[in-house]
Amino acid sequence: MLINKGVWGSLSEAQRTQIETACQSNIQKEFDKIIPAQVKAIEKLEQNGTLVHRLPENVLSELQATWQEVLQKEKEKSPEFSEAYQSLLNHSALMDKWYELQALPAPKAIQGESQPTPVKGEGDA
Repeated sequence: MLINKGVWGSLSEAQRTQIETACQSNIQKEFDKIIPAQVKAIEKLEQNGTLVHRLPENVLSELQATWQEVLQKEKEKSPEFSEAYQSLLNHSALMDKWYELQALPAPKAIQGESQPTPVKGEGDA
């Protein structure tokens, strides 16, 4: 959710807390329910014979290049958009640092169990 800084500043502390709580609840719901439901839906599709693949790298590259074009145009059109996007990048950089500090090494297999497959994160090759 993006809220204009001036509007945010005009809200009471109680209103800001309500919005923050609703957003945190939504994020928690995403992790707890929505993502697992999507994985289960994909598994069901696969069990019924559907081949599920990640988009090819060339398609992802084209989508990213197109996004960069749109992003540049929007930043040029709107100083507010540019400021909000930069704020998002700054926040993302802080989060990246936190995730780096929290990262655990790849799990080791427990005797008698197969080696777990590490989950690739952003930036992993």
